[in-house]
Amino acid sequence: RLIFQSYVFGGIMIKVLICDLDGSLMNPSSGLYVKEEIKEKLIEIQKKGIRIVLNSARVFQGVHPLALQIQMDQFGGYVISSNGAHVYDVRKQKTVFEYPVEESLCTKLWNITLNHQLEPGYTQPEYAVCHQYTHGYQLDSFNCQIEYKVVDEPFYNGSICKFSVSDTKEKMDLYFDDCKR
Repeated sequence: RLIFQSYVFGGIMIKVLICDLDGSLMNPSSGLYVKEEIKEKLIEIQKKGIRIVLNSARVFQGVHPLALQIQMDQFGGYVISSNGAHVYDVRKQKTVFEYPVEESLCTKLWNITLNHQLEPGYTQPEYAVCHQYTHGYQLDSFNCQIEYKVVDEPFYNGSICKFSVSDTKEKMDLYFDDCKR
């Protein structure tokens, strides 16, 4: 719950509020919209001159609509997505930092995960690509409103924002050490 009576907290001037999304600002896997009460509080905070930064493991498409919902395009602020690999200035409508995954690394990770019977996927600016459309990728598609292409072999059309693996925790724990090498 967000409660700000002023922008001085414990004698310290608050200039920036960094918000995680899933499990913090909103319920996990709850789509692209925050509750009306939270939206109003975040707009109120921005009117007091506090800059908002939305920070998430979600890809850009799953964070940017929230930024627009809370009027960051008017007040300014940043969207940090893909676990910090992409930073976007909402008011200027401009990417200020991007750390893409190299195609060769993505292909290597794709093959390693498939060798361990895990389900690889990656996200590009326009869509996501996966080997099998698992429950995890279905949640991503819903939360980020991004189309998934199911393929046998990876292909690339633009920068790779994020590589991911979808499977059960038990299965991923079993192969984690092998995959991180």
